[in-house]
Amino acid sequence: MENILITGGAGFIGKALKQTLINKGNAVHTISQNSKNVNFCFPYTYENFLDFFKKNKYNKIFFASGNPYPQYSEKSSDLDLRLTNIPLLSILEAIKDSNSECQLWFSSSVAVYGKTTKNIQCEDDICRPRSKDGVR
Repeated sequence: MENILITGGAGFIGKALKQTLINKGNAVHTISQNSKNVNFCFPYTYENFLDFFKKNKYNKIFFASGNPYPQYSEKSSDLDLRLTNIPLLSILEAIKDSNSECQLWFSSSVAVYGKTTKNIQCEDDICRPRSKDGVR
């Protein structure tokens, strides 16, 4: 049994991942910046993550807190930075500085895959990023 944390645990991917990991016998905690339907809720800042990891130890962390709205990516690259990249860097730095020995798994945001007519997007599908700073 592993002790696992899922950021974005109230979202579509986070909830499904949580149930899968629990079914496999793991202890799973969820965290969010804005949902009360999780174990922990606080702003994703370096200081908050550092304090959190000094008190809580995990074997694995699944970062599923990327930008959930494609239209945000079209509107401004700054929104992608604030919603995905900065929180990701904050958690990475806090893991390192708290001497946490865990694996971090990153799920990219919806902005990477872009517009599609498919109901389910696969990893080997061609990406058409909606973010202005995405690779085209």
